[in-house]
Amino acid sequence: MDLLFLYLLACALCFSTVFGGKDYYKVLGLTRKATSAEIKKAYRKLSLKYHPDKNSSPDAADKFAELSVAYDTLSDPEKRKMYNQGGEEAVKQAVLEKEKIKKHSQKKETAFKLKEQTDTLYNLSKEKIEKHIDAYEDMFDRKPLADEIIENLGDEISDEHMTRFLETYVTDTIPPKGDNNV
Repeated sequence: MDLLFLYLLACALCFSTVFGGKDYYKVLGLTRKATSAEIKKAYRKLSLKYHPDKNSSPDAADKFAELSVAYDTLSDPEKRKMYNQGGEEAVKQAVLEKEKIKKHSQKKETAFKLKEQTDTLYNLSKEKIEKHIDAYEDMFDRKPLADEIIENLGDEISDEHMTRFLETYVTDTIPPKGDNNV
């Protein structure tokens, strides 16, 4: 008999360790075998009873919030399954993980859009520089030097785009300053 008592006590301690948070079924006055309809009915009944607008008790708002969390968890099949397997903490961890993934996706999407916008601006700057080079070549029968491009378009195009263009495009096609073989 003492062995059975110790076994049950150990099981109870393990259960309370695993499911350390609130017992949402108990909060709603239900058993673990409750159906979704029973969960909904219990929540509606108790939320009317403890709603802060209807109940002037000082702990009514806390009780209502607790009911809402319990209902939110148990009415969602996925959250309920997690809760049944790992308790309140498992549900909290899953929610935090989903939020983390969502934030990461949003950051990734923002970075992609920013790169797209930067590339678009660069391409517009590049077109402007190429038009300037073509016009210069038509007027003077030679390609302009890098310094001449900077002098003529420096105010219209950002330094970053100008540098990027000069490093990747102009360096290959325009002789360096002072090259007399033009």
